[in-house]
Parts: sequence; structure tokens; C-alpha cells
Amino acid sequence: MSAEKLFLCHAPGSNVLEFHIRAVPGGLVSPHLYRSLKSGDRATVAGPKGMAYLRKQHDGPIVFCAGGSGLAPIMSMIRWLSCERVARTARLFFGVRSDEDVYLEAETTHLCTELSGRAPQILLSNASAETARRKGFLAEAIRQELRSCEGMKAYLCGPPIMIETCRAALLELGLKRQDSHADVFWTTTT
Repeated sequence: MSAEKLFLCHAPGSNVLEFHIRAVPGGLVSPHLYRSLKSGDRATVAGPKGMAYLRKQHDGPIVFCAGGSGLAPIMSMIRWLSCERVARTARLFFGVRSDEDVYLEAETTHLCTELSGRAPQILLSNASAETARRKGFLAEAIRQELRSCEGMKAYLCGPPIMIETCRAALLELGLKRQDSHADVFWTTTT
């Protein structure tokens, strides 16, 4: 049996709720959602409880780090920045296991390029086939791509090891600990 999380991804102020739900075989929630849930069914949803929400008063650069479906809360923030036309330098590092796990690529590329002129860095940690994508881990890409994180806010959403390694890389580059905001999630198999 696996533990799962559902991630809210809509832009603040939207009247549509969008969720990113990873299908986990033997999971507690996703098999029911994918097999049984139909339009019109009622559901009870509790709000997000993490710390990775956009600090709108911060007007400096931003770095986003997303692992897998951790892209959902990150996309909510990026969509808000785009809708509000906020002039902000922002970088997105998105890590998944393989090409098949990449999603929302066209939208993330469009929004990130529009926001700060840079496409997201998409990395594959466990690519088993030949790929044109960059292979490796987000922390390595952060160290290679960023020169300084002074004055930045960082939003990290994903599995614990991704959060830990990315936070360490960002702190090494001058990010202040209080400017690192994370939502940690994991899928466990028992």
C-alpha cells in the first residue's frame, strides 16, 4: 500500500480547482479517483498546509524547485506571477525520474520564458532510455546554473531528498535559511 498526496495547482483567485494526482498502484486514493470518480461526485477537500506559498511582498528574484507532482504548488505561484504580470526574475528547476514523468512542459516553458526569459531546467534522475533531456539531480543543476542566491526567495516542493539537497545547494550559494520555503511530500511503499 502506498501513501499519496493530491496537489492543488490553480492560480489564486481562479474559480476552478486543479489537482495534480500521481497514480500510485495500490495507493489509498489514486486508484479510486482514476477508476471510480465521475463528474458530479462530491468530495471533501482540505486546504494546503505547507510553507511553500508565494510571499507576494518579496520583490526580488525567485528560484522554484519541483520534484514530480511537486510541480503543482509551484505552477500555482508561476501562474499567479504571470496573471498579475509581476516583473520578477524567476528560475524553475523541475526534476522527474524519466521522460514519461514530464508534464505541463509547454505551459511551464511559455510562462517561465514570458516571466524571466528563461525556459525551465527539466532534469531526469533515472532515465533508462536515450533522451535529449538533461540527466542528473536538481541540486547539481542549481550549482551549475546559479551564481548567487543572495536576496532570493526559494520555493521547494517535492520528496525529502530533493528538498534537502536543493536547500543545501541554495544555502551554499548565499540563500538565507529564512528565505527557503518548502512543502515536503513522499510516497512510501509498505
